[in-house]
Amino acid sequence: MIRDVDVLVVGAGSAGAATALAFAQAGRTVVMVDKRDHGTTGARWVNAVPRWCFEEARFDVPPNAVVFAHRGSRGFHLVAPNGSARVCMRDVPLLHIDMRALVAHLVERALAAGATLLRGHVRSVDVAPEGERTVQFEDGSTQFAIRARLVVDASGLGGAVRTRVAALSDHCPTPDPVDRCSAAQYQYSVRDPEGLAAFLAQYGAQPGDDIAFPAIAGGYSTLTLFTHPDLSEVGVLTGSIPALGVDDGGAILDRFVERAPFLGERLYGGRGAIPLGRPYATLGASGVALVGDAACQVYASHGSGVGMGLLAARTLADAASGAADLGSAAVLDAYSKRYRVAYGGLLAASDLFRRYVQGLGPSDIDNMVGSGLLDVSLASAALEQRPARPDLRFVVSAPARALRAPRVALRFLPVAARTVAVDRLSPLTAAPAIGRTIDRAIHWMMGDRAVRAPEAAWTMPDPSAGAVR
Repeated sequence: MIRDVDVLVVGAGSAGAATALAFAQAGRTVVMVDKRDHGTTGARWVNAVPRWCFEEARFDVPPNAVVFAHRGSRGFHLVAPNGSARVCMRDVPLLHIDMRALVAHLVERALAAGATLLRGHVRSVDVAPEGERTVQFEDGSTQFAIRARLVVDASGLGGAVRTRVAALSDHCPTPDPVDRCSAAQYQYSVRDPEGLAAFLAQYGAQPGDDIAFPAIAGGYSTLTLFTHPDLSEVGVLTGSIPALGVDDGGAILDRFVERAPFLGERLYGGRGAIPLGRPYATLGASGVALVGDAACQVYASHGSGVGMGLLAARTLADAASGAADLGSAAVLDAYSKRYRVAYGGLLAASDLFRRYVQGLGPSDIDNMVGSGLLDVSLASAALEQRPARPDLRFVVSAPARALRAPRVALRFLPVAARTVAVDRLSPLTAAPAIGRTIDRAIHWMMGDRAVRAPEAAWTMPDPSAGAVR
């Protein structure tokens, strides 16, 4: 038996549930299908999401999803690998979001608006450029089919629908291993608050602050701690690109936790792979739209896609507003163009910087931070997932900063200039007459990615000895 609906959303994580909610609130019939049970879909960890993403996507922030909320000033410390230089940012408008609570909130609101959630795995996809699209599912011994005007692939990096639709798989390939971040994030109770406070104090941080150690396993890698003001709980986040010959995020996290005597019981969290790269130029075809990780809509500089997925959900629903055929070429083209104009430049520039950082060694990061080439304004923009546009003060002082680290500056400053150019030019890729030419120019400016972690002595802070080894 085939069930007919307006919108079928495959994947009920944050991007999929937000898409289902937006369409259900618009009066469309919606079915979500996820391979996991109701109450267990989506990410299970804590993610730092810029507040502006919720506001611009017009989704509310459930109060119970905000972790470590407090009224005092909150710092974010970016510590150079040698431990002697750092960038300290205050009150960056980031929300530490318990993804379990956010996904549950979005799913429940979608269900309340009339959507349905089923469990199943995609078996086959039958699509046509115009008309109805049918997806076959199985759940154990049970098989069922759903026919929809619009199919939304929100299934993540693997693209359960995308890879089965020729018009998308030919233009939207699954990212190569060197373009995938292995991330892990878990929350822990704190066994020894004084020990944790002492560890933070070594780097100028205090209870309630976040502290990040980049370049611990390749240029594109991190160990970050999120702390509660009363030090009752701490989040540990790690990420790396294992294809470059380094440990994956989970192994890095486990190694740190084993050596951190102040950490107590593991409370919750998870691990997974995150796509890195520009969003696909084609975000929809043959009645299928891509959102979230399935569309490579990730802020690649630090591998965060939650906010970008929420924005994609709203952009798609707005593009389909009032349409008779929700999966028509006109709707999908409007969605692709709107997203590209609004966020394509930001995400392309972010990936350009990721490609650059991926090829750096610890001494390069030390010099970049120590010289001031990476300053508070640029680091804050990256954390907030905003365009990194150097202000007049930075431009005026750039020569002096460059003289402190000339070798690094020779590479960093041209990359910084290209990120600004890519950000400004990307919206023009949606222009009919010059779009393809602009896209080719951006592809050239992106350059070749660094596919190898330089041979160097990668460092990790030692939480047991209070020193960097």
